[in-house]
Amino acid sequence: MSQQPEQPAHTGLDRLSQAVAAAQTADGEAKAAVRTAQAEVESIRERIRQAHEDGQDPGKLGQTLRLAKEKVEQAELASQGTSRRIQRANDERHRYLAANAHTLLQELQPEADAVIASLGKHAEALVEADAAWSSLQGRVGTYLGAMGHRPVGNAPDSHALAPAIRDVKNALRETLVAPLPHFQQRTASREDEHQKRKLKEQRRTVV
Repeated sequence: MSQQPEQPAHTGLDRLSQAVAAAQTADGEAKAAVRTAQAEVESIRERIRQAHEDGQDPGKLGQTLRLAKEKVEQAELASQGTSRRIQRANDERHRYLAANAHTLLQELQPEADAVIASLGKHAEALVEADAAWSSLQGRVGTYLGAMGHRPVGNAPDSHALAPAIRDVKNALRETLVAPLPHFQQRTASREDEHQKRKLKEQRRTVV
């Protein structure tokens, strides 16, 4: 019997993120129910006040008010429950992140490669478009000259993206890197700790 491949770590993270989103939606609905119930209580209270002002007996409005207040209490309890649900969902997601962060980073490699390829492709396209602009500018200058006009003052000498493209050209001389971690600081810290331990051992030997 063949072994089923393990699911990507991002599948689990997506599931937990969806659970957080669902909890937040439920919490929003619960809080809306609280506001609706509270508004109903205020509406009934206003009807009772109006009845007293008009010298009328509010009748069963008192019982209606008690029921409306009970509904508010129930809605508030439900809202507290959904708030706790959000906290539990967030806690579970944070625990998952802490336990699987290394694997999640590894799974980003294909996306990182694609991003770098896209950056390079679009940067090169900008440079090519800039070269085409310059070529067209030269032709325009030739035609203006044939008409007895100088290009300066009669045609644009540059375009708005020219400064940015100069930066792009410089950047293309370097190696484009993805935002994945290189852990240089962690490596340096480990080397520093190693050197400190080595010095301590040497001092003990001298003593």
